[in-house]
Amino acid sequence: MSNLIAALTAVAFGILLFSIEDEWRQLIRTNLQYSIQKSIENNEFADEINRIQSLFQCCGLSVNGSEPKEIWLTLLKVDMAFKNELFRPYKMLPWSCCRHNHSYCDHLAFERYYTQINANVYKKWPSYTKHINEKWECGSLENCKNKRKLAQVSLNNRDCSESFVNSFQTVIFHWNGSCAIVLGLQMLFTSITAFFFELTDARANYQ
Repeated sequence: MSNLIAALTAVAFGILLFSIEDEWRQLIRTNLQYSIQKSIENNEFADEINRIQSLFQCCGLSVNGSEPKEIWLTLLKVDMAFKNELFRPYKMLPWSCCRHNHSYCDHLAFERYYTQINANVYKKWPSYTKHINEKWECGSLENCKNKRKLAQVSLNNRDCSESFVNSFQTVIFHWNGSCAIVLGLQMLFTSITAFFFELTDARANYQ
């Protein structure tokens, strides 16, 4: 009987791990969003977020369908906070948003990510040309476009909450859950088999 109870417990534990995966996913997401918000004003949170983003090669998290990195640029209204540690003087992304295997990573300012260059205005309006060249630190239209493109491909685009969950769900949820279910079923099969043989022996002895 004890073996049967242990087998059923193992199966139930495996099923439980799979059933609570969504709750863990939401909990991780909530904690990461809180940490990102606090990192704007707290060095410890800033260091922790940098470690997480560097480890899981991600950048921010998606809010209402937005690109993950937008939480740093638009939703939090990042400005001069931690300019010597987390951010540069412009509205920029943390250094940990940069891809590890990329030889070049320039955390361009907010305008450089989302402002498309108007080629006609760039050629005809000296004030616009000067503004773009100074903001983007480039000397020609082609150079500005290439610099923007290079900066964009150097960034991690993954959602940190998804990267975090995906990295652990195989080990914590899928692997442990599957092992618990398989182990439980094996124990259950063994218990039933043993019970069957005991019943057979009892009948033989009775006869």
